[in-house]
Amino acid sequence: MIIAVAIAGVLWQLLLLAKLSWYIDAEPRDGEKEDYSSRIDFHRDSAVS
Repeated sequence: MIIAVAIAGVLWQLLLLAKLSWYIDAEPRDGEKEDYSSRIDFHRDSAVS
């Protein structure tokens, strides 16, 4: 039981890191005039499908 909780905790941290990196990647770079929220939605849709 303790092992299962530990594994779940590690997976949860990896999930949070992946989400955080998506938000960072979604920010426009080098003067790109782009609404970064649309890129976040694109990431979310591609992850679901």
